[in-house]
Formats: sequence, structure tokens, C-alpha cells
Amino acid sequence: MKKPSETNPMAALNPIQAQAMQAMFAVATETMQFLSARIQQDIETQQAMLACKSFEELQKVQAEFHKKTLEDYSGATAKMMTILTSGASDSLKSAAYSWKRAYDDVPL
Repeated sequence: MKKPSETNPMAALNPIQAQAMQAMFAVATETMQFLSARIQQDIETQQAMLACKSFEELQKVQAEFHKKTLEDYSGATAKMMTILTSGASDSLKSAAYSWKRAYDDVPL
């Protein structure tokens, strides 16, 4: 297996760069998917609220909306933490590998 510095000369300057960029891309992708889903749910909730015939119906729709919102944000936060934690872990492993010296690289 080739070292990152062998395939990309700039990787020797910053071995964490590739993994950090992958983690940031994963975070951005997850954020956009989450926001898209939340906006869709907000629109559906607004439509449900406008269709309510009584105050009790409106309260029920709002309560369900708030419960679902808390669940969604909690789940998204957990996902983001998982992505960032694994990205940091992978970056450190890669950095340690690229800085490791070979057995015979010490001049005699």
C-alpha cells in the first residue's frame, strides 16, 4: 500500500487534509439532507395547521410537530458527532502512518 505522500506530494505537508476534507464533505451532505427534510416537514405542518377546525386540533398538531422536531435535531446531532469523531480518528491514524519512519531510512 502506498503512503499518501507517494500518491500526492502535497499530502506530506498536511497528511490530515484528505480525511478532514472527506469529513467536512460528509457533514455538509448530512446538513443539506437534514435541512431539506426539515423544510418539507415544516411545510406539511403548516398545511396541517391551516386545515385545523378547532383549537384542540391545532394544539395536537403543534405538540406532534415539537416532539418530532426534538427527535430530528437530536438524531442529527448524534449523526454529526459520529461523522466528526470518525473523521478525526481516521485523520489521526493517517497522520501517524505518514509520519512513521521506515526501518532502513536511518543513515549509518
